[in-house]
Amino acid sequence: MSKPDKHRLEKAREKLMKSLTLESLRKIPKYRYLNKVQYLMLIDKLEELGLFILESYIFTKNDTS
Repeated sequence: MSKPDKHRLEKAREKLMKSLTLESLRKIPKYRYLNKVQYLMLIDKLEELGLFILESYIFTKNDTS
């Protein structure tokens, strides 16, 4: 298993932004006053977290093989 390429990451980011729009986040009381910059920062952090989880999975898979 190897790291995903940039094209796949961009597609995944677009898909996330389509399913988790700013308007849908504002319906949640915690994120009611979220602005566009904060929304993009949240998406970046979610992407970073997802990559950390993926890398740890890849590392664990390669370590046991």
